[in-house]
Amino acid sequence: MQLGKEVQNEGDAYSKMAKFIRKQGRNETSTMTFGRIVSAPPEIEMKVDHDDEVYDKGDIYIAERLTAHKRRADITGLVIASPMTANGLGPHTHKLESISLKEAEIFYLDELKEGDRVLVEWDEDNMKFIIIDRVVSYK
Repeated sequence: MQLGKEVQNEGDAYSKMAKFIRKQGRNETSTMTFGRIVSAPPEIEMKVDHDDEVYDKGDIYIAERLTAHKRRADITGLVIASPMTANGLGPHTHKLESISLKEAEIFYLDELKEGDRVLVEWDEDNMKFIIIDRVVSYK
């Protein structure tokens, strides 16, 4: 396939991919690169390093852990505390040594935010970028 020759619509996925590859140079060993979130979800926009194009939610898949979502979990652990006094039917104490929550729901709120650096990969089959994870750099 000769990228760019079959492209009919300037804004379609093929056009965007052709432009991206021309700017990046074809690298057969990796299609991963870095980007930055320009606008937060739900109307997410992202810029890929060394590319002036802004990609919107139609061009992007996002790993679930980077979205606001619920997960179910079983939680068990030790309680690190001294005996406590509870109010109720007269003063009394309970000594807790462990705790267990079965089928607990955890709601994750830490979505991508404007300015976040992300690791992205180009999915050639679906003609979309996949945001794999948020990345940080300790300087």
